[in-house]
Parts: sequence; structure tokens; C-alpha cells
Amino acid sequence: FHAVKNAAALLRKNTYVVTTVYNLGESAPSNAVSAEFAGIEDTFLDSETETVYYNLQGIRVANPAKGGIYIRCRGGKSEKVIIK
Repeated sequence: FHAVKNAAALLRKNTYVVTTVYNLGESAPSNAVSAEFAGIEDTFLDSETETVYYNLQGIRVANPAKGGIYIRCRGGKSEKVIIK
């Protein structure tokens, strides 16, 4: 059994503005731009030896394909791997 905590919180939206600093002051802020980021935030396994794979979109993958890039969760650690 595997669960992803805070699944709704996996999508984060941030808003950015840009200003330019001159020797006489700072420009007005640019128009605001929003960007959304998604990913695996927190996981837990009921066995420290169980290995679970996710694709880069955060979807669990039962059988990772050779040559694919995945996030491997095992033993309380998560890392990006290429399956050979």
C-alpha cells in the first residue's frame, strides 16, 4: 500500500513581477506572471523495502519501461533514476 499525502497540494501556483534597479532608483513592477508547478511532495511506504516508481508527472507506474526516467521511492528516500 502506498499513499501520497496532500495530493491536492501537489500543484503550486506562484506569481512573479520584475523590477529594474538603477543608480537613481527602481522601475515600476512589470505585469504579474503566474506559473504552476507540480510534483510529488511527500510520500510514505508501509514497508521500508518496498520500491515504488512515479513518472515525472507524479503518476505511479507499476512497470517502469527501460530507458524511462522515473522517481524511485525506497527506504524513506526518493531519487530520479533512468531504468536500464
